[in-house]
Amino acid sequence: MTKRADPSDLDRRLARLAEATAELAPSGDDDALYARLAAQPSPPAADLELRLAELGGATRALAPSASLADAVVGKLERSRPAAPSTIDGVSRRGPWALAFAAAIAAASLGLWLQTEEDLGDALVAGVDSMEVGE
Repeated sequence: MTKRADPSDLDRRLARLAEATAELAPSGDDDALYARLAAQPSPPAADLELRLAELGGATRALAPSASLADAVVGKLERSRPAAPSTIDGVSRRGPWALAFAAAIAAASLGLWLQTEEDLGDALVAGVDSMEVGE
């Protein structure tokens, strides 16, 4: 069974939150709210579920505000990180790709030189056999 909080304690907490946010306008400027909330001590993790349940019960009678929902959704959309671009992947993998390409180029050059030498030997052997036959 969950522990019920004292209603006067809840009222004090809500009054403290109302006082902390009294100067804020719904203009989307959340920096002042974040600064004030950061200055307050955070609750222990064990009390979090109890506090959420208390606040949920205390605010059940409040009607939802479309402007608040729009402001929250707008803030979330603005704070969403940008999708990674192709350039990010290239810049992270570029040095490895360059080293791999250099190794492939060196191997190709070595193969070409070997093939050129073998071709030269085959041509010389063909010319030698023609001279012997004359």
